[in-house]
Amino acid sequence: ISDDEEKNELMLRFVREARAAGKLVHPNIITIHDVGKEKDMTYIVMQCIEGPSLQNWIASKKKFSAPDVIKLMLQLCDALNFAHQSGIVHRDIKPANILLDRNGKPHICDFGVAHVEMSTITQTGATIGTPSYMSPEQVMGKKIDKRSDIFSLGAILYELLTGKRPFDGDSITTVIYKIVNEEAPSPTEARKDITEEFGPIVKKALSKDPDNRYSSCSELAVDLKK
Repeated sequence: ISDDEEKNELMLRFVREARAAGKLVHPNIITIHDVGKEKDMTYIVMQCIEGPSLQNWIASKKKFSAPDVIKLMLQLCDALNFAHQSGIVHRDIKPANILLDRNGKPHICDFGVAHVEMSTITQTGATIGTPSYMSPEQVMGKKIDKRSDIFSLGAILYELLTGKRPFDGDSITTVIYKIVNEEAPSPTEARKDITEEFGPIVKKALSKDPDNRYSSCSELAVDLKK
């Protein structure tokens, strides 16, 4: 990729993020205040979250209690449901894109690869999304919708419960093969003290077939509340 092409792709990503996140006002979605250009520098001014990413928390080997997991997941479900109702699919939901403030409140960020309904921007360039949390249809380059974000949420739920990713491997190729062809181990296999009630929820969220997944984040939230 040439320098000009890389700059153009970066510019498109800035515009996508500003257009997508700028439409969303929600307590669990990072606020975009401004986007602009100064000489050769394009910038975004966004809300400052004083705290780590969820990825940092997971990497610290912190064990999450079931109530903590549910509380966090319900906030993420509410935020993504709001985005989906606004016609936006994030497409790169992962722990690194969830920032936690001092009170542990999550904020979804990085809408740079989001798909905005009715957008005139063409998605180009590198693979969109992060393999370990991508849905089967996404890694296969098929058309995706909000149910792809729900799969990613299911992968995060699994990791919060067990401390392990549902589909892991030594290479991207191995990870993608598992996402497309293998079922994730039951959460209770990975961590014995987890209640079995999480099993069916995780299984449904991580279904290979989007039609067998939760149809909305609010539907996932209902089962988590139960």
